[in-house]
Amino acid sequence: VRMEGLEFSYKQALTFTPHWARGFQIFANGNTLRATGANVDNLTAANYIPRTASWGLSLAREKFNVRVNWNYRGRQLRGVVASGRSIAPGTKNWSDTRLYVDLSGQDYLRRGFSVYAAIRNLNDVPEDSEISNASTPANAALRMRQNFGALWTFGIKGSF
Repeated sequence: VRMEGLEFSYKQALTFTPHWARGFQIFANGNTLRATGANVDNLTAANYIPRTASWGLSLAREKFNVRVNWNYRGRQLRGVVASGRSIAPGTKNWSDTRLYVDLSGQDYLRRGFSVYAAIRNLNDVPEDSEISNASTPANAALRMRQNFGALWTFGIKGSF
């Protein structure tokens, strides 16, 4: 197997903004991979994901901080299905693409004491699994949909 790809990462504090907007920061990173060769199907053990990306924005102040992140995962090859009766050669299991949005924040009420909140998968994206081959119609590929919902976490932090 031969792997070729590109990876990037960028982070920037927005220090050039007016004083009232200071504390903003942006970031972005991602990669794209391409596998070629006779043994490409062996990559399923590593859960090969050819494209991923994440980006976000944060605001940090003396009294609080807020952050929003986006996380993209491309279509993921999960495994090759053994061919047999009514299962054509080249049939594979896939996890479909998805885009999560995460939101978090913390408010420092006084020295050594704060409250925080975090929401994972704010947009409530389900996880789809597909099974398909070259002749599978798009409307017949969905095998399973898991909807875990959004995960909300609230808490109090203290140090003494």
